[in-house]
Amino acid sequence: MATPQHMRAARSRDAEPAAHAPEARMATLARVQAILAAHHGLHDWRARQLFPRMAEGPEAAPVVTADAQLREALAAALRLGVDRGEVRPGADIEGFLDTLLAIYVWNYRELGQAGAAAGKLDALMEQQTRLMFDGLAARG
Repeated sequence: MATPQHMRAARSRDAEPAAHAPEARMATLARVQAILAAHHGLHDWRARQLFPRMAEGPEAAPVVTADAQLREALAAALRLGVDRGEVRPGADIEGFLDTLLAIYVWNYRELGQAGAAAGKLDALMEQQTRLMFDGLAARG
């Protein structure tokens, strides 16, 4: 059962998410990483088809692009982060997404040429998004 003290603490956390910056920032970062992992999971079959062709050379590989639905899902997660105080106001979300999605597509290409397992993409993207997100996050 929630005590009045717990309820006040919860209201305080909800009212000022940036005050709990490390935990709050991680929520938006986790959302972004989950969206990328889900997108990768949905397109894992595509990766298995692309990797052998990419290894043949750039001219043999079909064009890999990030789709509009992925971009909008990521943008929505970041806008929610701004609303919750997890992402700093005025952050260049479009620039962040341009860079993030360029890295995502580049990873497909590099992993294909290296012959790496498709599962490595998720771990690589988690590391890269963590590094990028540090510059986007609100400072508390």
